[in-house]
Amino acid sequence: MTPAAFSEAVWQNHEQHTLSQRLLLRTLNISSTATAGWVIVGLAGQILFAGRMIVQWVASEKAHQSVIPPAFWWMALGGASLLMIYFIWRKDVVGILGQATGWLIYSRNLYFIYISGGEKQVADSN
Repeated sequence: MTPAAFSEAVWQNHEQHTLSQRLLLRTLNISSTATAGWVIVGLAGQILFAGRMIVQWVASEKAHQSVIPPAFWWMALGGASLLMIYFIWRKDVVGILGQATGWLIYSRNLYFIYISGGEKQVADSN
């Protein structure tokens, strides 16, 4: 592809989107449909991971004490897994290491809940 043909292709792609679409695509670093799919995976992971705090807050409000329900750990594990996949795709070593260490902790806490009879203790505290 010649430089002029490349420039024309980029301009044609640029002209297909409105200003707000171009700003959104640039902000989310989306350059193709495949990239958009990966960004959706990352955003879903972040929403799931952050949503665990709402679950914990609601459970604590219901119990009138600090409670961490099993759903908190499942959401942490699911969100961390999606974020890990996203960071591997991005080749982001910092994100991979951050999620890998958390993943071990979330798995261990779920092990304690389900294997060590902790599920009954959590249910009794509600």
